[in-house]
Amino acid sequence: SESAGNRNGLNSCRARVEAKVIQTQNGKIITANGTHASGADIAELIAGKTALKNAGGELADYFLAQLCKSSLLNMESPFISTEFSIVNVEYNELKQLTNFLKGLAEVQNIKKSMAGKTGRINIVHSNSVDDITDQILSFSGLKLDVSAFNSQKVDLVVKK
Repeated sequence: SESAGNRNGLNSCRARVEAKVIQTQNGKIITANGTHASGADIAELIAGKTALKNAGGELADYFLAQLCKSSLLNMESPFISTEFSIVNVEYNELKQLTNFLKGLAEVQNIKKSMAGKTGRINIVHSNSVDDITDQILSFSGLKLDVSAFNSQKVDLVVKK
């Protein structure tokens, strides 16, 4: 900040504040900006601090808006969506398994469908695919084997 002169017995100051928001994990600059503002007081030092406070407040408002916008666009959800395909399953068995999964704290959402003897369950969950698969295999209502597995889809077969 620096003096902008004396007006009507008050010292006037102008200040400029510049800042950058940097993501610490990768050094990426999320946003950068600078702004000017004024302040007035009987004492020049107080006028300078007021000008800095006003400029800092404007910059903070800008950064908050940019961070919220960036966070909403780049937010990685803590939840994972996995599709489980279950071959050789009866409707009642699929329904029992779905009810079991709804009771798990890690499960956020479930959608099920069925065509013939193949059921599909889409699960949004907070634990790993390995963990949710292990929980499905531990379900006592069905004897299941894994026939295929990746990070987004697990194929299961009911052993009769």
